[in-house]
Amino acid sequence: MKDLRSVIYFLKHYRGRYAAITAVTFVSGFLESLNIAIILPLMYLLLGQSTNNANYGYLTKWATQFLAIIPLDDKWLGAAIFLLMAFALKSLGRIFAEYLNAKASGQVQYELSRQVLEKYSLATYAFYLAEKQGAITYNLIMATSSVSRLLYRLCHLLTEGFKVLAIIALLVTLNLKMALGLLVYAVVFIKLMSVVSKKVSYRIATERLERSINQRNLIIEFINGIKQIRVYNAISHWVDRFNLSRKRISDLYVRDLVGRAIPGEIMEITTVGMLFIAMFFARSAGNFNFVDLMPVMTVFAISMLKIFPAVKNIGGDLMEMRGTLPDVDAVYNVLHADIAEKVLGQKTYTSFQRDIQFENVSFSYRDGKKILDRVNLVFAKNSVTALAGVSGAGKTTVINLLLRLYEPTGGNIVVDDTPLQEYVRSSWFHKIGLVSQDSFVFHSTILDNMTFGDTNYSLEDVKEAAGLANAHQFIMELPQGYQTVVGERGMKLSGGQQQRVAIARAMLRKPEILILDEATSALDNFSEREIQDSVRKISKICTLIIVAHRLSTIRSADKIYVLKDGVVAEQGRHDELMDQGGYYAALQDQPVHRYDHGII
Repeated sequence: MKDLRSVIYFLKHYRGRYAAITAVTFVSGFLESLNIAIILPLMYLLLGQSTNNANYGYLTKWATQFLAIIPLDDKWLGAAIFLLMAFALKSLGRIFAEYLNAKASGQVQYELSRQVLEKYSLATYAFYLAEKQGAITYNLIMATSSVSRLLYRLCHLLTEGFKVLAIIALLVTLNLKMALGLLVYAVVFIKLMSVVSKKVSYRIATERLERSINQRNLIIEFINGIKQIRVYNAISHWVDRFNLSRKRISDLYVRDLVGRAIPGEIMEITTVGMLFIAMFFARSAGNFNFVDLMPVMTVFAISMLKIFPAVKNIGGDLMEMRGTLPDVDAVYNVLHADIAEKVLGQKTYTSFQRDIQFENVSFSYRDGKKILDRVNLVFAKNSVTALAGVSGAGKTTVINLLLRLYEPTGGNIVVDDTPLQEYVRSSWFHKIGLVSQDSFVFHSTILDNMTFGDTNYSLEDVKEAAGLANAHQFIMELPQGYQTVVGERGMKLSGGQQQRVAIARAMLRKPEILILDEATSALDNFSEREIQDSVRKISKICTLIIVAHRLSTIRSADKIYVLKDGVVAEQGRHDELMDQGGYYAALQDQPVHRYDHGII
């Protein structure tokens, strides 16, 4: 029922776009029956019989009358011309309908991909932490394609359905019993295909959806972790996992194709049986005369040759449509999911004059796990404030709250005398620069990595920001300077260079607040000194908040908050905390490990 709800939604949403296609397919079905109707008077002409007394329905009569008024002495030639024209019109109609259908489906795929991406772009930070990357990429690319394929196949099904109905309507005027027999056969076969598609195609598609998402996760993890995977000689393990995933999908592919092929073969056998049954009834009729019945039998034979492939196509369309339903439901769920950030605040943030305070701020995840418990912090304007503590102490949560990626579950964050929630989130972001341990350098030029696609910055603005980050000199030594392409994830740059580009990106915005979230934890000593030098320059022009792994990075901070188990254990300057000989001093005696992201 959920899948039906999804299909109905998309049918309503795009009904206007497919209205013209439906009209064209209806006309195409009529022309298909007209082509067959013309065959009857042609057969009478071939046998030299008169059609004056024939009573085979309005469509056949109309075709016969039209042939009679063709200004040609050779009726065969006139009939041939008429038949060719009718076939040409039918073919043009089918081609035009196919064009409209393909165009509409392509537009639907584009629009849905755009809508799904827009929906994801508004999602909360917590959503991305919980959702699989493979599911997001699958829904964006494959699932949206399935919706357009469903609508395409539905139009194709209507085309074939109109053809079948139009031909059977014609045959009813020739022989009611045989026409009804064909109709019953078509309905039974389509019903059979519907049941098979529900039992086979839908189940296979549901399993394929899950395995495709898992496969995409494997690929993403393999690419992101290739360095560690190589170092730990784990490539064969990942390759084996991928091969197993591909084999399972391949098995589903085989099952799907075999399941689709069987009903068609059954129909082919029954079609031959239907032809013999039709001949048997014709022979059993009273006053059987082969010559008299030959025109009608020819029309029925040609009709069956048209109807049975159409019925087979309808069955195939039903199976493919059923196979798209899990994807269609996935897209529907994304479009209707409540994942967007709540719109908070009405005021436009411009600047703060005194400080930013955490007043008894608490934060817990939805599962009830408490990360912060009534934390009080003060980030004074134009000062350097550091957060210290072991991994899991709550430092990153503080930064995420300050960045408004999360909202507190208790207490308030106040900017001067105004709660942070009263400001429009985007205006707050505009005044913040962020440099994290993962510098996020993407496959493009250094200029693009700094501007992030914003064309309002001049080259002089870019160079000034790079100078503050101690990045300008090494950039100019590169082959193309600021136009140098840095490679996937910045692999052509060293870790220190990547971080300096990230700092330059942050400074290009001229932020009021700069957050360095363990920005030097994975760097060598030389790179760290370069970044420390840039930090000293930056600390003179904006408020700095540092989460640091190394003692040297926060030694000169104006204030250090030491977090432990979600509370503030100690606070003060470095010398004061060391003199106290407490928790902070004890942390300094612990060895610093590259893989430990949180001694300080």
